[in-house]
Amino acid sequence: MKSKIYSLLIVLGVYAVAAAGAIVFAWLLKPYFYDPNHIQSLNYKGLSPFFGGLLLILAADIVATLIVFFFSLIFKNASVYDPYWSVAPPLIVAGFYLVTGAIFNPLHLFILIPLAFWAVRLTYNWCREFKNLKWQDWRYTRYKESFPKIYILINLTGIMLMPTLLVFAGTIPLYYLLLGKPDAAALIVGSAVVLFAAVYQAVADCQMRKFRKHPDNAGKCIDNGLWRYSRHPNYFGEIAIWFGVFIAALPNFGWLSPIGCLTILLLFVFISVPLMEGKMLKKHPRYREYQKKVRSALIPFWRAKTDGK
Repeated sequence: MKSKIYSLLIVLGVYAVAAAGAIVFAWLLKPYFYDPNHIQSLNYKGLSPFFGGLLLILAADIVATLIVFFFSLIFKNASVYDPYWSVAPPLIVAGFYLVTGAIFNPLHLFILIPLAFWAVRLTYNWCREFKNLKWQDWRYTRYKESFPKIYILINLTGIMLMPTLLVFAGTIPLYYLLLGKPDAAALIVGSAVVLFAAVYQAVADCQMRKFRKHPDNAGKCIDNGLWRYSRHPNYFGEIAIWFGVFIAALPNFGWLSPIGCLTILLLFVFISVPLMEGKMLKKHPRYREYQKKVRSALIPFWRAKTDGK
């Protein structure tokens, strides 16, 4: 499992099994969630078809996550889950169409194409960084070392189920959109935000990759390009993606619509950024000085050229 190609093929197989499991689950359970004529359905018991369909896709999404979790135990590597964040959204949207029978409107492409670009780009970026099944994200390893007795629970809930729920929540505005009447102006604005955010994130990732490759930068903190104006521009791009999705479906607003973008924002502000900042402070003594120069963790701010650059 030290071969990258071999490991990638295994991960691909895991996701194929997870997708198949989710599809079979949704197909078998659809009459109980979404069929008003089925006497045992949730709709028959008072839940509207709208929420029945949403719950069915959520349940199928969780089934897929549990399958990935099962394989993560087999391979003793929680990073098997890492691409789920970008792989799941297009499949969730496809599930929305199939389960509800929503009619495709060409206007939907305004948001679906930028979202697909983001998903493919982020998954490709993961493939580039992925080494093999012996490699695991440093955060998961830290959890395992710090909490060995409950790590399996942390793996299931914190590493996998929580992101699954957050990403699903982020796609909920699209569920309202597909079952409602699309608004061209909102879709154009929302798609522009998503496309900008995806490109912004891609540029930040490329700049970081180039910085790390240069031998003279060992032990230094990146302080050029987008990284001069915020310490985590890649995180900022990720957050903006989900606000763009929310904006695109805003005319079809429902009370569940803002949950995804807001909880994803909280995830990065209170978990992802503090974890990364803590790691950088331990790894790079100069990082505290970098924090003083680049005061914004997420939102890019222009800064004066105080260091001769």
